[in-house]
Amino acid sequence: MKPWMRTTLIAALSVPLLAVGLVTLLVVQERSRWPTLEETPPVSGPDAPAPGDAKSWTALQAVMGQVHEGEGLRGVLETTGAPPEAQRKGWRRDAQAIESAHQYLAEHEGLSLPVLAYDEALPNMRPLLQLTDAMLLKGWDLASRGEVTAGAVEMLQAAQLGARLTHGDVDLIGAMIGLTIERRARTELAELLQGPGREDPAAFDRAATLLPTAADGVVARGVARECVAMDALYQQLTESPEIADELGDMPMGLSASGAYDPDITRVWNRMMCAEALQQLATPPSRRQPVEPLGLWQDGFHLTQYLHNPVGRILISVSTPNFTIYAERADVERARAAVLSTWIAARRYALAHQGEHPRDLDTLVPKYLASVPVDPMSGQKIQYDTAAVWSMGVSEEASLRLPL
Repeated sequence: MKPWMRTTLIAALSVPLLAVGLVTLLVVQERSRWPTLEETPPVSGPDAPAPGDAKSWTALQAVMGQVHEGEGLRGVLETTGAPPEAQRKGWRRDAQAIESAHQYLAEHEGLSLPVLAYDEALPNMRPLLQLTDAMLLKGWDLASRGEVTAGAVEMLQAAQLGARLTHGDVDLIGAMIGLTIERRARTELAELLQGPGREDPAAFDRAATLLPTAADGVVARGVARECVAMDALYQQLTESPEIADELGDMPMGLSASGAYDPDITRVWNRMMCAEALQQLATPPSRRQPVEPLGLWQDGFHLTQYLHNPVGRILISVSTPNFTIYAERADVERARAAVLSTWIAARRYALAHQGEHPRDLDTLVPKYLASVPVDPMSGQKIQYDTAAVWSMGVSEEASLRLPL
């Protein structure tokens, strides 16, 4: 072989070898940016409340199974105040489910939703939303017939159904559904007590006794549970033959082992969840958005397509914006604080010939155990003799209640 041919051959063989070496170096450098799985602590959130036994969830499912299938009643309740007379009877189709809900609340405490495998379908919670709407509509129907206290109690029991979720051991979706139910119930109760129940001391006394407190840390608990489930899922992906085959068919000819690294994917999941839980533990007034890990960079960066591309995609599409959920929970805590303070101020006025307290400290300890703190501002709930409100979200009508 002529020298020049030998040189050309060596050069031709060296190019792919150099390319492989460069790619390997890039992947090793990228991998070294991140801690190992052993160096990354597992996710842990606020302690879950004492869980209910399995019978509690089974019983609630049985109640939901009695709810009438069809168009819901939400539209009837959208208007402010009592719904039109012709629509107030809509709750009667779910009368049996409502009675079963009363029995459920009396017989069961605590609630734990089952931890689902990644291939299990989420439970259908829509009937629970429909049931609580029926209970709220029944409350308005009772009040319209002069049974104001009974109507308020019906709405309070709807709020208690929501509280079973927000105070229970549930996932993030269950927590959000619980917050939705509590919001609807508190809004309707406030409208009833501002309307036909305004001068009814018994209705206010029952509200003060039965109104559930807002759960603290509900979103953080739900996030921690979701993160633990995702941590397990990312590990299980490579243990499923079907999924492993799919990973092996990834573009660019990547094999399952090259396209997906379960350990580094779990590291990313734990890092993002730890940051989210840290922000969720921070008061809203000082909370910062959760910063992304920088898995994807603008422009073409070869490394992000060579190092665990499947894991990057999974993290990107499966990690929600937890801050949005936290903001919803903060608003509901503010709503609960405003409503409980307003109820206390109204009870005082009803007991003092319509005279309102000069300040909220006057309500302690007979009407309030302590002055509620507005979670949006970290300060006391705002009060004057005309209204009670939250500073952070006073533009929402239900968070500014006139006296």
